[in-house]
Amino acid sequence: MGKLNIKAKVMYMPGPWGVNEPVKGAKIKILDVDIGGRDDIIFSKDTSSLGKVAGLSKEWQDQRKIRVWQPLPLPGKWITKTIHDPSDMMLLEVDVREGEKHIRAPFVYLGKDIEVPIIVPWGKESIPDAISGMISSLSPTISVDGTRYTDAMEAQKAARRKFEARDKQVDIIITGPEALLFMPFAGKNFSGLKDLVDDVLPGSKQFFYSNPIGAAELSAIALIILASGAAVSGTILAGCVGFCLILALYLGYTDISLDVAPGTGNNPMPSVKFSLKLPA
Repeated sequence: MGKLNIKAKVMYMPGPWGVNEPVKGAKIKILDVDIGGRDDIIFSKDTSSLGKVAGLSKEWQDQRKIRVWQPLPLPGKWITKTIHDPSDMMLLEVDVREGEKHIRAPFVYLGKDIEVPIIVPWGKESIPDAISGMISSLSPTISVDGTRYTDAMEAQKAARRKFEARDKQVDIIITGPEALLFMPFAGKNFSGLKDLVDDVLPGSKQFFYSNPIGAAELSAIALIILASGAAVSGTILAGCVGFCLILALYLGYTDISLDVAPGTGNNPMPSVKFSLKLPA
């Protein structure tokens, strides 16, 4: 029950080397993030010549021991059973290392038969430094309460610190082409999104509905999962936003709004702002 059939393809960000260019021989780790606990490595493998990894993970869900009454054989007795912890939420991260380059970012598991694209924020080393620098300058960014980040993991850590400190409001802004992935959610009614959850992440509705969460939270979950599902088709920087939204909801930030800002002359890239608030 707690094992996952991992399938993923690691690619360089688009550039002069082309689109969907695989990263060969990169070291991949999938980690299960436990809030308040220890992060566990559940999958580890090097990418193939096609940039792919596949295989069965270790158990991601923590286990707990419970005491239950066994009525038979008579006269019955108390026994200890080990079960999967229903409070352990699936929050995954991927760690990618290619030589000196390294990144750790959110990983959205979409099911055993779905290959998850992972786009690293660097290109092939065979191109001139001038071209590489130009591409880096166009890279998308994330801002957390006004602080700008180009590294997905640093942005995620900053947001997590604010959530755990119980800041009343946390604003996350993503700027760049990846912002387009989230624009379809602007102006949507949260309750109307619930029915679309399974279209993006099959089985996710059942996973979340099994927990004692109210209707308002479930509506917010729909937006969050949809955002996460869309993000896997972009870069892992965009995936960071989906991960932060899931974490925010888990920690009680159920008042969520989304605003879209078009690009300007000085900054032609569009941006999307998520405002995450604790309920009054």
